[in-house]
Amino acid sequence: MTDIDMAHASERARAALPRLPHRHVPLDVPAVPRTLIVDAMIAVEAAIILLSALATKFLYLDAFLGGDKPIAGYFGVGVLLAVIAALAFRQFGLQNQDRLLAPSINIGRIFGALGISFLLMVAVLYLLKIAEQYSRGWMLLWFVSSFALIVAERSVVKLYARALAARGRLSQRVAIYGAGPIGWKVRNYLRENSDTYHVAGMFDGELFSSTADALPIDGGLDDLMILGRQNRIDQIIIALPLVAQERIRSVVSRLAVLPVEVQLCSEEQRLPCKVYGSLRLGQLQLLQVQRRPLSERGLRVKAAMDFTLAAIGLLLALPLFPLIALAIRVDSEGPVFFRQRRHGFNNQVIHVLKFRTMTVLEDGPVVKQARSGDNRVTRVGRILRATYLDEIPQLINVLKGEMSLVGPRPHALAHNEYYGRLVESYANRHRVKPGITGWAQVNGFRGETADSNLMRERVEHDLYYIDNWSLWLDFEVLVRTVLMAVTGRLFSTTPPALNRRASARRDTDGN
Repeated sequence: MTDIDMAHASERARAALPRLPHRHVPLDVPAVPRTLIVDAMIAVEAAIILLSALATKFLYLDAFLGGDKPIAGYFGVGVLLAVIAALAFRQFGLQNQDRLLAPSINIGRIFGALGISFLLMVAVLYLLKIAEQYSRGWMLLWFVSSFALIVAERSVVKLYARALAARGRLSQRVAIYGAGPIGWKVRNYLRENSDTYHVAGMFDGELFSSTADALPIDGGLDDLMILGRQNRIDQIIIALPLVAQERIRSVVSRLAVLPVEVQLCSEEQRLPCKVYGSLRLGQLQLLQVQRRPLSERGLRVKAAMDFTLAAIGLLLALPLFPLIALAIRVDSEGPVFFRQRRHGFNNQVIHVLKFRTMTVLEDGPVVKQARSGDNRVTRVGRILRATYLDEIPQLINVLKGEMSLVGPRPHALAHNEYYGRLVESYANRHRVKPGITGWAQVNGFRGETADSNLMRERVEHDLYYIDNWSLWLDFEVLVRTVLMAVTGRLFSTTPPALNRRASARRDTDGN
């Protein structure tokens, strides 16, 4: 099929699409770059940390305690923490420009990143043998004031970003070349995401030259070039069928002189699977349809963190073992520990260890999920479940290499078989080791899953964790798990409606 045939085919297909009202976006008002807002935010937060160090020094050490220490040392420590915090915030994803319009400011992540920064700063001071020169009370006040001011500053930035977005000044100005089905699909999507994108116009040289009066498009390639030279667009999307290779090559060659991003939308191919990116193998162009969950380095780092923290946690929890065991035996008959077969990494069967919290020990072809107010749960079991203490023995599974601290929660074999038939990609959860806690759990997807949609959303969160794993994401999950156990509240970044729907307190463990 020639390029002309493809153009006519695209025109006929486009005629069957719904017409959107043609609306021009004001292009003379330049958009505020999101990178500029993020850079300003980084600078302000560095100033907050430094000024908080000096302010707490004057207020606490000088005014309250009556000291008179030189300011130079505190200024230097303030600069050190500002640099460390900037790097930590970046690793925690707190400097991501795409989150400027997110529904929350990630208070838990800010707390974790700033806490890690303070620990690293104290470690540096200790190595330099000057840590004893600084008051612990001053450091605590410094941390609290810095955290409170950064949260307040982030709230102001979010309000400012939303105000800019409401006026269309935070959106990228995008021009579409190609008025066929692909172009209309791109246009519909961009208009649905108007907070992020403004459609600067729709252009198509061949269709515009012959049927301009009948089509709600803004011009041909020459008109697009003029708009680009006037610096009134930020990005151009070429929405042409990939089979029109000569036409695409010609358009790309013409647009190469413009100082804008040019991207090719290949949606027309309708690939049967998700594509994560492309790479070259010699002269071959390959599309990556599945990524390795963790690199070799990532596996080593995660394993080292799991072993270290699990060993420390088990040592700290050992004094609780006899107390919990005694309470379980006094409260009800049965063993102290409960072992259940579950699928682990690469679908291998492991025996997960827990403190017994129920009057039953189900581990067969039928395992009834625990429900809210389940009369099978013992009195002590309710306390253990509410405080996550029943999960402590799984630290032994972590030390054995069968589980991780963070990962998709393992389910009983019976549940695996059942949901594996109902939920697509359910088995993909086993590409990494199961965890004591996970991304789905800290986002509210715990408890009974009588509705398969709840399990489907839980799986989606698990797959998100696998695809986006980082050491910092693990740390965030652990911090939010501890906060949930201590306060009984859900510290989630998911919308409130989602949290209300996932308000149950227990995993689908069966025990």
